[in-house]
Amino acid sequence: MANARLENFGGLIGSLHRSTVRNSYFYGSFNINISHRTVGSLFNRITTTSVIENCYVSSFSEFNNVSALIGFVSDSTIKNIYWDSQSTGVSVFINQIHGENNVLINNQGLTTSEMKQLSTYEQHGWDFENIWGINWSFNNSYPFLRSHFPNIEHTNEEDINIVPLTKSYVYPNPVKLGDVNFKTGLRNQNLEITIYNIRGQIVKQSNNFQTIGEDSVFIWDRKDMNNNDVASGVYFYRINENAKSSSQNGKFMIIK
Repeated sequence: MANARLENFGGLIGSLHRSTVRNSYFYGSFNINISHRTVGSLFNRITTTSVIENCYVSSFSEFNNVSALIGFVSDSTIKNIYWDSQSTGVSVFINQIHGENNVLINNQGLTTSEMKQLSTYEQHGWDFENIWGINWSFNNSYPFLRSHFPNIEHTNEEDINIVPLTKSYVYPNPVKLGDVNFKTGLRNQNLEITIYNIRGQIVKQSNNFQTIGEDSVFIWDRKDMNNNDVASGVYFYRINENAKSSSQNGKFMIIK
């Protein structure tokens, strides 16, 4: 979260001049204290033969006072830029375009679901062999850079068979005190839950679901596999049914 009173301000980069940015992303949110129509949620000003390629942006909440992904572009190349139009609330790609030498190729606002699909990026040449990776239990299922997280495994879409369970959710969320409850509408003796931290590491795994009314509930005391209290932060969970033939995943936050 940031506050700024400068016009050269953006979620990832404020101003880019005769420069190149490839394979980068912004995942977060910010507030600005000005209403300037050329402020962009990803980049503010891109000028003079700059190149932006293979980047994306998402956020936990809407950007305040920002209506476009990029504020101002002049004589530059922008290619394969995606933004989550649902989570950011941003619907406009560029506010102002100047000059006759701009190259704009395959830049799209997508749904959250589309942003988390490997095929969205691979069909336009993103390198998921060496540069990018996707893991449903890490980075909220958005792509990540392998160089930054070498210990996180990349998961191909064909390796995942997710069929949503009915009425499955976690509460309270965020968690401040007490236990965490994971509830699903299925009554099944073969349910298993796995809880991951933000780095994709398993902190808890259990099949100890209780039947409460018409639902199955797992109650977690916020202790890891070694019976230690877990730290504050964002966590992810996955509930599997029948030897992982179907599953439900989501995220929650612990605040102390």
